[in-house]
Amino acid sequence: SPRRVGEMSKNNRRNNQDKLIKASITNSVNNSISISGNVSSLFLLTLGATPMHIGIMATLNQSFPFVKILGLKILPFLGRSRLCAWGRLLAFFPLLGLIMIAMSNRGGVNMVILAIALYAIRGFFVTCGNTSWQPLVQDSILQKETGVFLARMRIKLRAVDVVFPIMLGLYIGKNPTIFRFTPMFILAAAVTLAGSYFFACMVETPLQKEEKPLFSRIMHVLGKKPVQRYGIFSSCHSLVSTASVPLWVVFLKSCNMPASQIVWLGTVSALGSIIGIGRWGQESDRRGSRRVISLTMIPLAALSVFWILAPSGGKALFIWAFSLYIIHGFLGGGLELAKTRAMVQAVPEDCQAEGFVMSFYLQAIGGAVGGFLGGLAYNGLSQHGGTFMGLDQRQVYLAALQFLRLPVWMLSRGIADRYLLEEKGRGPMTSLNAEGPTNVAA
Repeated sequence: SPRRVGEMSKNNRRNNQDKLIKASITNSVNNSISISGNVSSLFLLTLGATPMHIGIMATLNQSFPFVKILGLKILPFLGRSRLCAWGRLLAFFPLLGLIMIAMSNRGGVNMVILAIALYAIRGFFVTCGNTSWQPLVQDSILQKETGVFLARMRIKLRAVDVVFPIMLGLYIGKNPTIFRFTPMFILAAAVTLAGSYFFACMVETPLQKEEKPLFSRIMHVLGKKPVQRYGIFSSCHSLVSTASVPLWVVFLKSCNMPASQIVWLGTVSALGSIIGIGRWGQESDRRGSRRVISLTMIPLAALSVFWILAPSGGKALFIWAFSLYIIHGFLGGGLELAKTRAMVQAVPEDCQAEGFVMSFYLQAIGGAVGGFLGGLAYNGLSQHGGTFMGLDQRQVYLAALQFLRLPVWMLSRGIADRYLLEEKGRGPMTSLNAEGPTNVAA
């Protein structure tokens, strides 16, 4: 049964924050192999996948939040921490299937489809458990410390993301066989069990009894303007990002970049994130999420110029990719932190689980559409093999999608934003939001 306390004391909060960070580290290692890193795309390409398969995989990755409706149904019976723990525990079994595919050392379309299905099942269980992830964070952290905690957690995560891909790249080599992925999936299965244990060690406050039907609670949340505004912005950003970023690996692979270098680019991106994450966290608490979103998204749109200047191969390609990934990591780390902070503030505390689920749902809709359309468009451009004004059409496509972040940024101007600003000579701190300033010295 869930380990519940009447009130979340300082000691309980500290214990939960420690476990949240440890669980996040295990999840970071797992995701680097199983979903978010370049390893999963390389594994599918090694099995014989096409750009369309990579697009389908990206669509599935973005569609996982739809299973959180099931998580909402289970949450009252298991509690917040146990739901996360069981999600990780059940995700162990599809990873065993991926181990068996790698050990078979056989490729082909059937193996590609089977691998995508196993990735999807793993994502199903983890995401269903993650229904209670954000409520656990909100339950364990004081609102005024949200940005600082997220920065502290992500600094440690990015440290893992720097070291781990280097080790993977050294191990994987230039042109890995299918069998060579076996130890990596074994490691992913092991850290999945560790993450389940950390979640099971947390405590939580009692869940509020919900007398309204689930559908009514969902409609109540969707009627909140802060949730609507955040959801529209997040959905559009996810569409643009998912339609392009997963295909970067396909482009680099088509330019004959060694697999080890492609994996190392994950380290480069994490290094860029580490450089600025502490400052982004402080800036978001002091100046607000909208400020950080502006400072990151406008330069991200300007990175479209990088794709026009992409070299065809050799050392110049790696230097170009290194620059792209480190800048994208620096800006993307700040953007994701600001988005997370904005989501926490947009969701009302009287309907935590439903609010976070709906926020992720709206984001998932954009991501699912973006992944499918992106894979379809890129696959067509790859088969056509034409040029536009002397440039590879795939470069033009990726440049155009990068620039589309600029109009998406305009949607962020209406999201809820509360922050602290100390004015010299004006006495106490001031809290500002969409309705204006209020004194929070008390």
